[in-house]
Amino acid sequence: RYVVLVRDIRTALASNYTKWRSAYGVSFSEYLAGDPRGHKFNSDLWWSLRFLNSWGEVLENVPRRVTVIHYETLENDASGELERIAHDLDLDLSQAAIEHGVEVSTRPLMQEKDDPRRPSGAVRSATPDPHAFFDAAGKAFFVEVLTACLRHDFGYDYSRW
Repeated sequence: RYVVLVRDIRTALASNYTKWRSAYGVSFSEYLAGDPRGHKFNSDLWWSLRFLNSWGEVLENVPRRVTVIHYETLENDASGELERIAHDLDLDLSQAAIEHGVEVSTRPLMQEKDDPRRPSGAVRSATPDPHAFFDAAGKAFFVEVLTACLRHDFGYDYSRW
């Protein structure tokens, strides 16, 4: 059994760029163009495409073995999603255990456990708004690449902003 966490690529890119901007040392538009070879950034558009397309194929081939969790749903209903994961993995977790897990995993508590090997502020108080990063050319590039390359969208509508 597998649990696959997916996130809107636009938000994931904005988040990754915000976290690693100083290490990358490039503008967002350069980051958005990415590195199809996978050497320049720890995660970019091309990494996202490989991830979603690969897991989409696994989901098509063995749907009963894959539980898909959307980051946005997990963020809004952590208890419900953890219950679903526990059920799908046949884990015997009590409601109290699930609630405890949610309580000790808040953003403020995760910020206290910030890993010193990662850029400061890796756990942010809010999710970055992708609209603040994508200009008209970036949006057009993004849609063009996804139209050509994304085979599994996991329910996200990337044609709408």
